[in-house]
Amino acid sequence: MATKLTLADIEQMEDEFLKPEIIASVIGCSAQRIRNQADDDVKSLGFPVSKVGHGYWIPKQGFLNWARWVMCQQVIIAERREIGGNLGQTATGDHPQYRGANR
Repeated sequence: MATKLTLADIEQMEDEFLKPEIIASVIGCSAQRIRNQADDDVKSLGFPVSKVGHGYWIPKQGFLNWARWVMCQQVIIAERREIGGNLGQTATGDHPQYRGANR
């Protein structure tokens, strides 16, 4: 699959199950890598995968839930870096937006 797909593209699809080629297009890896990982340790993928015969099927909703969770984690990490990189720091730390909020 040459075109990079987005989560919005996946949501628009009528299919309830996706093939590794579609997932690979979204996350930026090869479909074979997804197949190999599913064979080696399916739980490490983070999203559900079923193998039927020689085919691999990923439930669309399960993949979307996983992808949204990953995106949320990335936003949280980025915000923490922006406010000082200290994972224990509160949002009202020294960030200019909150300066003086606790005083």
